[in-house]
Amino acid sequence: MNVVFEPIKTQTVRIQVVDQIARMIKDGKLKPGDQLPSERVIAEQMGISRPTVREAFAALEVVGLVETRTGQGTFIKPGDVESLKYRAENLFIEERSPFETLETRKILESQAAELAAERASLADLAGLKEALDILEETATHQSTWNEEADKAFHMAIARASGNSVLDDLFKILLDMSQHRVWSKMKEIGRLTSGSLESSVAQHRMIYEAIRDKDPQEARRLVWEHFVGVERDIFGLDR
Repeated sequence: MNVVFEPIKTQTVRIQVVDQIARMIKDGKLKPGDQLPSERVIAEQMGISRPTVREAFAALEVVGLVETRTGQGTFIKPGDVESLKYRAENLFIEERSPFETLETRKILESQAAELAAERASLADLAGLKEALDILEETATHQSTWNEEADKAFHMAIARASGNSVLDDLFKILLDMSQHRVWSKMKEIGRLTSGSLESSVAQHRMIYEAIRDKDPQEARRLVWEHFVGVERDIFGLDR
């Protein structure tokens, strides 16, 4: 009996977005220098979410197939379409969804902040304050966001929660936040007017709520902080 099964192909939605854009370039429907439709239009036409489109755009920008210009839009760049498409799709195999990573952090870290407000020791508070001071100093004197200090701040919340499992999970999630697609999306998000000042102020309020042993306020502030990050990075407003 000569029975041959065809390979089953599974594609994430993000890969399908990349594939459609690459196919339009190969078919001549899109050319170098052309502007892509807005994220909202593509999302509506494909019946998917804006975060998914934004993740696809970020991957294409990482590999050099498109360029995002602040206040203008996303444009096609010249290059080997098939090779760059393959590299972009591989990013989605190697890296988890930035939106899902952020959503998980929002859920876990708001709870961790509540626990930290109940359990933080003087040493824990000192660690939080040290990271906060570096964030504020860098923002004030260099007008930039200090990624290492931000990571230290959020890890300090995990440690202050007194839960070693949360501590381990935070390390994994924060490492995911350094991946290439994530980094590109954060880079674009930091260009949002007022986002630097707002983020620094939010971190100070979170620290103060934990210091003042106000669990509900700490939880609320962390949740609202991540809602703001979702707005800046993914264009969500909720």
